[in-house]
Amino acid sequence: MSTMNPPNPPNTVPEYLDLPPDAPGWPKVVGIFSIVFGSLGLMCNGCGGAMLFAMPALLKLSEEQLGPAPDVFKPPVAQLAMVPVGFILAIVLLVAGIMLIRRKPVARVMHLVYAVVNILLTSAGVAVGLMQLEKLAAWKAANEGDQWAAQINMPQQYFTLAFATVIGIAYPLFLLIWFGMVKRKASDMGKLPEYL
Repeated sequence: MSTMNPPNPPNTVPEYLDLPPDAPGWPKVVGIFSIVFGSLGLMCNGCGGAMLFAMPALLKLSEEQLGPAPDVFKPPVAQLAMVPVGFILAIVLLVAGIMLIRRKPVARVMHLVYAVVNILLTSAGVAVGLMQLEKLAAWKAANEGDQWAAQINMPQQYFTLAFATVIGIAYPLFLLIWFGMVKRKASDMGKLPEYL
């Protein structure tokens, strides 16, 4: 029985075999994040939009105890108009994430479109939100004895707007930097193996 090692052990690759380089792993990671945030966006826009559209009915339930609801409590038309746009953007992000995992070059463009439009939408939402809070604060100051005024907690309202702004703009900003400055070529994604 020979104790010598065989010339080509089964776990070695011959030197003449030209294997393709490993595809970079970042498309899968960023793609998964986009799918998760896109799915969350669909749920949040769905629930948040339903709450906004249901606000008049919800206010009517409180009118039995607090009296007629002032108009300042009703969501402005601009805020209602942003709901379907946010819903569409969430779908774009979800599809972009799937395309990125499949390493399709269109994923980069879709992420950039999503990022730019989302940042613009968030900025518009902040402007509308601040105008609404100014009206709310002015109405509260002029109606201190009103039971509806007692329901308004202005610091909490501003904190909610600030928190929603940070959450809404953080990932789009990352995508804008990542796809706009770091990964600018389709070749950065690598190629998906033919068997996948």
